[in-house]
Amino acid sequence: MKLNKDSKVVRISAFAEGHHSGTTAYGELYIPDGYYKKNDEKLKGLTVYVCGLDGKNSEIKCHIEFEIFTIEYILRMEDNNRYENRNIDEKLFYNFCNILELNDIESKILNNFSNGLLNLEKVPVIKEIEHVLSEDTIIDGMLIPEGTVIRYTISNDIIDDREWELFDFDLA
Repeated sequence: MKLNKDSKVVRISAFAEGHHSGTTAYGELYIPDGYYKKNDEKLKGLTVYVCGLDGKNSEIKCHIEFEIFTIEYILRMEDNNRYENRNIDEKLFYNFCNILELNDIESKILNNFSNGLLNLEKVPVIKEIEHVLSEDTIIDGMLIPEGTVIRYTISNDIIDDREWELFDFDLA
């Protein structure tokens, strides 16, 4: 499957927070949008439980969220690790594969897809620069006095039409 910057993918995320402790657990995986659409009815039944957030015998059901993004949006995301305690990726993936009844080969393909997507080269984060004028300066015919603070941003907005080969065949 080839993807470009306009290709759509679905992020499936699972989040839980201890009712008493405030401890969190988070996991996510990415799948192609078309694959999600083929399996959306089954995926409505996806559940993940986390043990131990509020003590040894506690069990909390995760909130599952499905979000559609373009590859370009993912490349621009500043941080994919939205939560400090990102420890249920494997549990989410296992339950995902189980509900769709995926065999080992299909599971590996989707795992490679998700990991490949997370490892694509990111667009550099926008940098804000601040410069204080050391002397009077004329910009576009306008006198800017010494000591004026000029702020501007620098970003690499180049996202070309490259295609990324994330795996070599589609799942049914």
